[in-house]
Amino acid sequence: MKQIEAARFGVEKERLSDRGGLYLRRFPNGAKRFQAQIARAQGSKARGWVTLGEYPALSLKAAGVNALVDEGSTSDASRVDCR
Repeated sequence: MKQIEAARFGVEKERLSDRGGLYLRRFPNGAKRFQAQIARAQGSKARGWVTLGEYPALSLKAAGVNALVDEGSTSDASRVDCR
């Protein structure tokens, strides 16, 4: 958790990875959001970003669970951030 709190926009990469499919995205305004990449459609190689929640309202543990759930579901296309 100390690494998440210490992460600053513009100092390192925009997204920090846990190497398990979960990312922490940092924004210029100081916001930090957990994200995961999912396939845009069943069997597709194209991927999009899904925002799982904002840190610290969403814990690292809860974000990891949400990332696993979202990896198996692409039915809610409105949650995919294609940036």
